[in-house]
Amino acid sequence: MAAPDAQQYVAQFEQCVAALQTGANAAQATKTLLALREDPRCLEIAQCVLAGSASREAQFHALTLFREGALQRWASLGAPQRSGAAGLALDFAARLDPGAEPFVSAAALRAFAALWARGFADAARGPKEATRALARDVLAKVKAAAGDRGDVLCNALGALVQQFSGLENTLGVAKGLRDAARQRVETQALFDVAKIAFGALRACAAAPGDVPRDAAAAAELAEQVLGWDFSGAGDALTARVAPPAPWKALLADGGALDACAALIERCPPGHAARRPARAAATLLASAQGEAVVANEAAYRRSAAACATRVAASAAAHAAAARTFDDAVAELRSAADLVSAVFGAAGGASQVAADVLGPLLEASARNCDWVASRCVERAAAATAAVVDAARQRTNHGLVARAAAAADDADAALDEGLAPLLEAWALVAGDEAVVLYDAAAAEGSNARPPWLHAVVAEVGASVFGRYARCRVEAARAQAAAGVLGELEEDASADDVAAGDARERLETAAAVGRRHVAASCRALDELLTTALERVGALGAATDALEVDATLEEVVVLADLAGALLADDDSSGETVAVPLAIAAAARRDGDAAGAAAALLHKVLSLVQTDVRRPSSPAVAACLAAFLARLLAAYARAPDAPPGPLGDFAAAAPQVVAGALGAAAAWLAAWRAEPAVVAGCARLITVAATARRGALAGDAAAADATLPLLEAHGAALIGDATPLAAGFRRAPPALRADVARACGDLALALDALGARHFEALGGAVARALADALRADDGDGADAALRCYAGLGGASAAQGFDGAGAAAARRLPGDAVAAMVDPLLRDLEARPRRPLASAALAAVGATLAAQLPYASPDARRALFAAAPRAMALCAADRFGLRGDADAAHDDLDEALRVVDALVSDDLFGDDDGADAVGAGLACLGFLVPNLDADLLCRRADAARKFYGSVAAAVDAAPERVAGHASLGAVVPALHFGYGLPDAVAARAALSSTRGLAAYYAALDGAARGAAAETWLACAGALLRPLLAHAGAVWDRADDAADALLALFAAADGAAPAAVAAAVAPADGAAAAQLGEDVAALAAHAAQLLRSAGAPSLAAALRRRETRRLWRDAFAAFLTKARGYLIQS
Repeated sequence: MAAPDAQQYVAQFEQCVAALQTGANAAQATKTLLALREDPRCLEIAQCVLAGSASREAQFHALTLFREGALQRWASLGAPQRSGAAGLALDFAARLDPGAEPFVSAAALRAFAALWARGFADAARGPKEATRALARDVLAKVKAAAGDRGDVLCNALGALVQQFSGLENTLGVAKGLRDAARQRVETQALFDVAKIAFGALRACAAAPGDVPRDAAAAAELAEQVLGWDFSGAGDALTARVAPPAPWKALLADGGALDACAALIERCPPGHAARRPARAAATLLASAQGEAVVANEAAYRRSAAACATRVAASAAAHAAAARTFDDAVAELRSAADLVSAVFGAAGGASQVAADVLGPLLEASARNCDWVASRCVERAAAATAAVVDAARQRTNHGLVARAAAAADDADAALDEGLAPLLEAWALVAGDEAVVLYDAAAAEGSNARPPWLHAVVAEVGASVFGRYARCRVEAARAQAAAGVLGELEEDASADDVAAGDARERLETAAAVGRRHVAASCRALDELLTTALERVGALGAATDALEVDATLEEVVVLADLAGALLADDDSSGETVAVPLAIAAAARRDGDAAGAAAALLHKVLSLVQTDVRRPSSPAVAACLAAFLARLLAAYARAPDAPPGPLGDFAAAAPQVVAGALGAAAAWLAAWRAEPAVVAGCARLITVAATARRGALAGDAAAADATLPLLEAHGAALIGDATPLAAGFRRAPPALRADVARACGDLALALDALGARHFEALGGAVARALADALRADDGDGADAALRCYAGLGGASAAQGFDGAGAAAARRLPGDAVAAMVDPLLRDLEARPRRPLASAALAAVGATLAAQLPYASPDARRALFAAAPRAMALCAADRFGLRGDADAAHDDLDEALRVVDALVSDDLFGDDDGADAVGAGLACLGFLVPNLDADLLCRRADAARKFYGSVAAAVDAAPERVAGHASLGAVVPALHFGYGLPDAVAARAALSSTRGLAAYYAALDGAARGAAAETWLACAGALLRPLLAHAGAVWDRADDAADALLALFAAADGAAPAAVAAAVAPADGAAAAQLGEDVAALAAHAAQLLRSAGAPSLAAALRRRETRRLWRDAFAAFLTKARGYLIQS
């Protein structure tokens, strides 16, 4: 953009922005705007546009250009220019009209905050007084610029807080310096900003007339200040609202909570201040630490009173809301505040009774209101979809019905279930749990008041939740018949992660009143069974699908209600509430047992006449949960549920029979195969728990188990016929389940596992001889399943060590002939299956296998990698990751280099095997591939780092080192910070190891380490803001590289990153040489007993990081100018 005067600057800039907005030549416009950032006149151009253009879009882009240009040229700007740049952006924001587009004001304040923060970060290198003066100065300047504009004041301060809160990363400084600046903001300025925020909030709440215009900005500033991570961890998931002691004057009297509640009560529906005010109140209710601990009881009372007022306000707004979604949003936010109150107090029972009662009453009313509306909406949606199904020619009706079905399902999961979370906290309160624990042991103590309140609400809401879930499922099924939605959308939704968590939450609340909740489900199941019985004569596809969906949902609800589950099934147990109810209340025990037997009768019906894959999969999951929870006699509750545990051997045998029947009927259905595999594994575990040490029960049950086990395990013929009918991706799951069953039978003295392994080996050999690729794939996947079998690893008692070792030794004995056969007849798909099989075996069996078996597995891993390397692991340019072996190969390497038994004197070299595998893998990797595949990059560099950390001497002496070290270069500039840091850590470890050797023992030339140094500096000296998050790690690695280079001339380092400009290249060469000399001087003066110790010294690393940061700032300044 060449223009002789300011007016032409403005005109050309506006034309460029207009082209971007209209889409006319937008690509060229974008290129031009980005190129302006490298123009030496960019600051002048931006100021001309801001002063002379009336276009808001042009102003927005000019502010972005001004911010980025100033940050790029920061090193070349003088102190007055730096301060003036931040002030210019602030003044521009203050001069904007109150009604101006908010995106322009936001851009101006973001520029102001970024430029001021950059200067503050520079000052953070010096004494604290310097930054304290800067903090006082900026507060005064913001107040002066804002004048009587409270919105400008709050928004400007909010931009500053956001800049240091970890949400912004545009400063271009090392992480260590940024963290130091952030810490000084927290101690020197944040409290003053908080006083301004809460002062503005109180003023808005108390102002007469309409809600003030700046209320939203004040509430947002309060939210931002309270959202500060006082732990400094930088992780939003673990951050706590824990202000230090000086904040006591702001928080201790509950005035801030009262101001939030008052503002929320004043704001009309839809007002912009309601959301941030509720968020600020939630953060205040969560507050912990020194600021509230001195008078915590009073503070928690204030929080509960605030939550009660907000809940009442939310109820009033929900009743008047224009849409159901608006109403639910109000009530959900209020429920989040209630959850925060209970969580911070340590449970509902820790809140004073006089404020707890009104809070629970308001929450119960809100929950009941949403539950009623959800049921109404779901029932209406079902009726609409059924009506549409009868009138399929009415396309508008069909579309509206499908949307109604989807809305009904969403309303349930997004409306009612989140409100249940607050009640789940009450249901899990310590006082309630302790009472249940005592009742389960036979205590006759009176239940606490809280227990009765939660029971009354829980049963009512759970019953409505179940009805709503059933109605939504029937609506979804009917819509599936219409072809407007996927047929099994509801069943898939129930099994999905978020919906599963909400289902478990609803079940936890429902268990507070076992009898009522079980009866509610029993009634729904009775109706469903009647419908199932009538399906034989039904020809209406809509009724069939809707009924089967209803069965799926009810079985899922019953399983969640009767058994605790972590979704993986490994910690399933009898819920404490169920055990306590069974002990103290015969009515509750009978209702639970009746529900259990109702579902079991449904299982028997479906086994006799399989109805659908979805029903079979859901019933298999139900049986797995119930067996895991109730088939252990010591844990079973008394009464009818205990009778179920007493009959565990017969129930286990019946479960295996059901799994065999479902697998026979639905072999090609992935959900059924996976569910039955899980059921077989749980049945094997339950059998061992129920029969271990009981010889009479073992003698009586073994024939039943062997009969069903033979049908599932069999020899080579049924193996090939059975597993080949299962989906290929699930063959390993079924084989693993059968392996678990075989191991469970072996615990009684049989040798089923070895027989099953022999069947797999024979099936593979037969398939390869017949050139049967699918048969060989089935056998290899079965081998992978056997390699992952682990039922015996939980076996305890006599013979436990041998039982744990058995699967590893058995599959290790199979691996050599298996690979020999494949090496004789190499085929790409079979090579992939073999690698997956070896990987599964390594992951499951290394901790248990014997030394001989470990050696066999370590020898097998590189052979499997070689098979895949013949076809470059299936890597083909931009091919789909699902069709290559990269992830599986990395899993194999990770299992080897992270082996827990590494270092045991058993002659097995896990790290050596891992490095041999890397030798096959590394030649097939490149920078573009690792940039596209961030997960793969993390695994690759993480594995290298683990190997270097565990045994640098083995890595240094391994033949694959020559390929591994250049591959580290790819990682230094990757966008993924985890992968990049792992690459830098590997480099540092290797260089430090070589640096500690004497000169004669160093096997790598100095040029190798200088090449690493050049590759390390290249992304840091380019203007790539994404790499600044690992500048400190890069500094540590570079120090070790200079030490390993042992004084070699660092000219190669500068040449690797030097620009075309001769002057800049010469300057860079001088600066790199000075940096290397400074590294040597630091290490010599560290006073450490060895070079390795000097590299580890904290003070040495701190001084070096400061020097490195200064070098980067200086070099980037003249490189940008060049």
